Amino acid sequence: MIALRCIAVILVSGWTLSVAADPLSDLLAAKGGGACYERVYDAAHLAANPGQRTHSLRMGLAPFADGAGAITRIEIRAARETRFILAECGWSERPNDDALGQPLILTYKAGPGLVCHARAATDEMSAEEGGDFVIDDKDGQSMTIHLPPDLVLWQGDRPAPKGAVPLGRDDRVFLVHAAPAGRCADLDALLPWEGADRLSPPPSLPGAVDMGTR
Repeated sequence: MIALRCIAVILVSGWTLSVAADPLSDLLAAKGGGACYERVYDAAHLAANPGQRTHSLRMGLAPFADGAGAITRIEIRAARETRFILAECGWSERPNDDALGQPLILTYKAGPGLVCHARAATDEMSAEEGGDFVIDDKDGQSMTIHLPPDLVLWQGDRPAPKGAVPLGRDDRVFLVHAAPAGRCADLDALLPWEGADRLSPPPSLPGAVDMGTR
């Protein structure tokens, strides 16, 4: 199910294939080639939202060597476990459209944003898909991550993919705020992007046509 869904999103939403309008690349360039976002929930928030397991979240964005799109690393920390997402994200005018033009994730109400494809294996040749999610880039200073009901997450001291994991209703939408780049530096080593291959066509190809979009 995840594999078919990913293929549909890639074909219809696609990446934004316009050099003139790629706020993600502009953001990364303005931040010196990488960006970090973070959210730490205090005791009062967790008490008011007892269904939420997530205590803190970090997200690092780093450009691919060709400058098109971003390697995205997310750490989701709960009381007794830490899980990770390794994905590639690109700017799209319609990031939340599936193959039929229907919303991929119901919580996403914004317009243009980032469409992300999660990696499901350390082997760059693997055809297995990890699932898709979308991110609302509000202003570069904050972003809202919208996750689906299930997604491939990575776990362990040397994180490795553990298959599709169900996510509770209160652990799918996260507002994160800009943080110093150093706050996400360790995620690069924890979650290396092995190989140069992408999971989908690269964004921002000159002359191409746009196929797409707490």
